[in-house]
Amino acid sequence: MQNPILYDRLDLRRRGIKLSNSSLLRMEALGVFPKRKYLSTRTVVWDAEAIDQHIATLTSRGER
Repeated sequence: MQNPILYDRLDLRRRGIKLSNSSLLRMEALGVFPKRKYLSTRTVVWDAEAIDQHIATLTSRGER
């Protein structure tokens, strides 16, 4: 079993996702952005494959 690749907030910004934490939480709750995973109480990450797929979907729809 291979370890998944994870993105932190800095990785999201590098990929052009420059949203506030509250915006990300709201979008996650609505199901329009991949859900975060907690590594600790203060450290959150997102699955890299889900984020890359989300970006590709937005790009194909012309929303980016």
